[in-house]
Amino acid sequence: MGTRNVDSADFDFTRFLSLLADELTRSILSHLSEEPMTVRELVEQCDVSDRTVYRRLNDLQDHDLVEEATRMDADGHLYSKYHTHIERIDIDITPREDAIDVDVTYRDDVDGFIDLWGGLGALGKGFDEK
Repeated sequence: MGTRNVDSADFDFTRFLSLLADELTRSILSHLSEEPMTVRELVEQCDVSDRTVYRRLNDLQDHDLVEEATRMDADGHLYSKYHTHIERIDIDITPREDAIDVDVTYRDDVDGFIDLWGGLGALGKGFDEK
């Protein structure tokens, strides 16, 4: 298990929260926590366009929440599978202007990850309404 602390000076916290508040983002992370998937598999599971999935995956990769692994099929064609190893995301906001800490904890096994995102579902709904 490893933790990465995000430097608030180089981190767009508003964009990060908006990403986590997005229902599709949480759905993608939930699916990827169960098993690595291709874009085509995510499109089928989430019932959205491949373009939309690619955009979310790019955002998730920008925040180190998802990784891409390129593989070769039996015919020699390359394809990508995406996965996540996140266990927990902790956000600590202190009264100082420059003190927003975001800790992302990674683990090898992702049991219980769906529970994390299910709990954030309520947060996301309130965040979207404002």
